[in-house]
Amino acid sequence: MRFDFNDFFLRCWVAFNRCVPFIVFWLFTGQPILSHNYLTLYQTTDYDFFIDLYFDRITAVYLFVGSLLTFMVTIIVGITCIVKRVTNDFSTPFFSLSRL
Repeated sequence: MRFDFNDFFLRCWVAFNRCVPFIVFWLFTGQPILSHNYLTLYQTTDYDFFIDLYFDRITAVYLFVGSLLTFMVTIIVGITCIVKRVTNDFSTPFFSLSRL
């Protein structure tokens, strides 16, 4: 299967564009802490071990920064691939310390 950069770029762009409106909506609704008991793995009468989906301010920052960094790395790798394809310079690696 051939790697298609345009498809990967589009997926990263869509992911980034889905998280930003969600964070904006979450901010305008008063920043409620979202906590959802997703799956109970083990339960007794005294103990409940579950997976909890939790969203607060820190999670919002991690979501935004993570999606932004992923999108930026995708752009940098895409530009590097395009430049290497145009110049036919495949002898050097994508990221080399000698270029810094």
